Amino acid sequence: MAPPTPTSALDAMIARYERRLETVRRIRDLVADDPGLVADLIASLSAKGNGQVLKSRRSEPTHFESIKQYFEGRANRWVDAPTIMRATGLKRGAIGHVLYKTHRECFEQKAHPSNGKLKLWRLKGGEVCEKMSSG
Repeated sequence: MAPPTPTSALDAMIARYERRLETVRRIRDLVADDPGLVADLIASLSAKGNGQVLKSRRSEPTHFESIKQYFEGRANRWVDAPTIMRATGLKRGAIGHVLYKTHRECFEQKAHPSNGKLKLWRLKGGEVCEKMSSG
């Protein structure tokens, strides 16, 4: 058996896409015969079994949810990012991303009293952050 060449890899890719194209054509024909099929399929593929739509497939909390739970579990006391990192197991970059970028409006910060390089953080709370954590 000869080693794969760039051309043979492309031939395999073309074959996969041709099979997929044929599947899409069959689906198109089925939908043409039964226009309600798409809505029924979407509903059944996204339902828990009791008619409720799945919100997320993740079983673990998001980074924001982990940080929020940490603060809620300690009466929202001021704390520095390295302490959050140790307590939650999240990496420094993930914590920084949540605190400074994706959820910055959910946290307040102040200077650390004994270390000018660190900031202390706590939850601001409010309706916006509650909506963010609930989906």
